[in-house]
Amino acid sequence: MTAELRSACEEARFALAGYVNEFFEEFAYMAGSEEQCRIVLAKNAGIEEVAIRLAGIRFLSITNSAALSDGSSIVDEISISYLPSTGGNWPTGAECMIRQFSELPSLVWLRITGLVELNVISSMLNISR
Repeated sequence: MTAELRSACEEARFALAGYVNEFFEEFAYMAGSEEQCRIVLAKNAGIEEVAIRLAGIRFLSITNSAALSDGSSIVDEISISYLPSTGGNWPTGAECMIRQFSELPSLVWLRITGLVELNVISSMLNISR
């Protein structure tokens, strides 16, 4: 799973690079035993969209989500960081959201900033166009 998640992070970085300075279109969160969220980014007046699905959520924070209602929330930055379960240093700020411990799986940290700011740390990541 570690190699798969690391590969998913690389693929997501490539797929999402073209959505900086584009629109943060949608955010949906599903609670339950397998918490997950879905994020949609759009460009070219909504003709091109990318959906990001994160599952196994360990941390989620969203600010100014009301800005999504009028469709004008521009993405200033997108970052995706692989957080190894053991033996690796995490990027600055990650340990403020979640602490490392021996049974923790490898994780991914998605951060989207702009008018809306979103931070999600999860154990699964999927991108679809």
